[in-house]
Amino acid sequence: MPRPDGAETTPTELTELEGLLAAYTVSNFDPPADHVAEVVERLCELNAQGWLLDNIRRGAGRWTVSDDDRIDVIVSYAARRRRAPHGNVERDVEQLRAVGLTDFDVADLNNIVAYYC
Repeated sequence: MPRPDGAETTPTELTELEGLLAAYTVSNFDPPADHVAEVVERLCELNAQGWLLDNIRRGAGRWTVSDDDRIDVIVSYAARRRRAPHGNVERDVEQLRAVGLTDFDVADLNNIVAYYC
């Protein structure tokens, strides 16, 4: 997955699937971004479930999209950053930390969201 310069040098535990789901989330707003097909192709290669992609496209940030808390929080965070970039970031970061993301993971996630917006 293409990431902004320098993002791959941070010691992050964010998986490629998690990063791509965040990219997919921010790429699916109206109108969908040009690169959404590329992101979907890579998600399919990683065996991302079709129901999960459908849930993200329909409800990211509005309701639970996954039965995995970590993925759900990451997707919700990406959707909120896309809709309201200056929203309650502190609360969002606390939620990301609660599901195991470190500060480096959050920085990596922010880079991905900004890159794909």
